[in-house]
Amino acid sequence: DSLGVRNTPPRSSVPPRTNDAVQDLIESAKKSPTDDPAKIKLRKDLEDLKKKSSEANSSKNTGGLTPAQEDAFLAADPSAKAAYNFWDVPSYEDVYANASESIKIKPTSKMYQLRAEATMELLDKDPMLYDLQGALKDINRSIELSSRNLDEKYTIRGDVYVELKDLPKALESYTKAIEANPTSSPAYLERGKIYATNGFRNWISAIADFDTVIEKDATNVDAYNGRGYAYFELGKKTESVADFKRALAVDRTNKYAKYNLNELANNRRAVSMEDYKFITKVRFV
Repeated sequence: DSLGVRNTPPRSSVPPRTNDAVQDLIESAKKSPTDDPAKIKLRKDLEDLKKKSSEANSSKNTGGLTPAQEDAFLAADPSAKAAYNFWDVPSYEDVYANASESIKIKPTSKMYQLRAEATMELLDKDPMLYDLQGALKDINRSIELSSRNLDEKYTIRGDVYVELKDLPKALESYTKAIEANPTSSPAYLERGKIYATNGFRNWISAIADFDTVIEKDATNVDAYNGRGYAYFELGKKTESVADFKRALAVDRTNKYAKYNLNELANNRRAVSMEDYKFITKVRFV
């Protein structure tokens, strides 16, 4: 995914984890003229924020936060806000660090999810610090703590299992993501890829999943490539070539589509994404 181009603020700019700033604003608002409507609203909003923050921080049951309580805590905790802000810039280390700090104060589903996502982006950087088992524990904890956005969470868990080379569990996770949200294109795409691996060879199911993705996004190159390979395995060379051409129409530099079109033109067999990824050292899944 492309990342925004934005300067990352220094870690020291993250405000201290305290409600003092909120209290100072409340006290300042109290001293303002009472007939100013804007300041009356400010005082009320700040009092409400203080109350919600206090309620969220006083909960001792880390699994007992309601969605409203979790939102209130995430809105009030500086590290949680920093984790959100850093997510749009190329600094996954900061996402990981700030999510970890927030979890120390109060474990929340969203912060476990963000830390798992950051871990997946940092696997190649420091495998001792950012490990797959840690990501798996985090995303499982996120699922335990809240039933919100289960499609996103199960998709992330599927991605972790793919990296762990446990394809049956990855398939199960992607299916759960689809059950949680039948319109989840990422889960259909990743499940289709698994159906199209040599371990499953379920070409019909793969094509059905890729069809679903393409219906929602006619520019999805991976879906065209995956469906093209599945068609080839079913002996449908014409449909296979058509899909690889569609992939190139979207992305003229796509190596996978180019390679397979050349192979088919020379009466050789198409190469699966699985094998092509190994051959070219390009990560497609």
